[in-house]
Amino acid sequence: MTYGHVTCVPFLCSKPGPGFLSSVRVCSSSLSTSPRCCAGSEWRVKHGLAENNSVYGPLTDLPDWSFADGRPAPIQKGIARRRVQRAEIASQIVSLSHQMENAMTQWHNKKAEMARDQERENSMKFKAKGCRMKAKLQNAESSS
Repeated sequence: MTYGHVTCVPFLCSKPGPGFLSSVRVCSSSLSTSPRCCAGSEWRVKHGLAENNSVYGPLTDLPDWSFADGRPAPIQKGIARRRVQRAEIASQIVSLSHQMENAMTQWHNKKAEMARDQERENSMKFKAKGCRMKAKLQNAESSS
């Protein structure tokens, strides 16, 4: 059936009851037939797991088999590729953390230098003399 631009398909319910419609219309405009591409990813992230099961874990990182006498299996290409990628990421993290530490020390040094410059400028300003100086001294003596 077509209602305007929306196609509706009636179907029968398995257990129609009293006061319950025996047929329900499902509109194709609100019905999705494609699976969600990231099904369960929100749950996995919420529980501290990877968003995708094939990102990391024992099923991804460990070899699929080993020899019967206990020798390890040769390293697979995917595992070797992931190890190289992780090593590159680790080296990037280390270099970025060093850069961050250097930037923080430079910022602290610059802040301390600005404070020293401000203190030097304040010490080089003209001092109050005469009546003002006497008034300040009298106020300081009376308050102590």
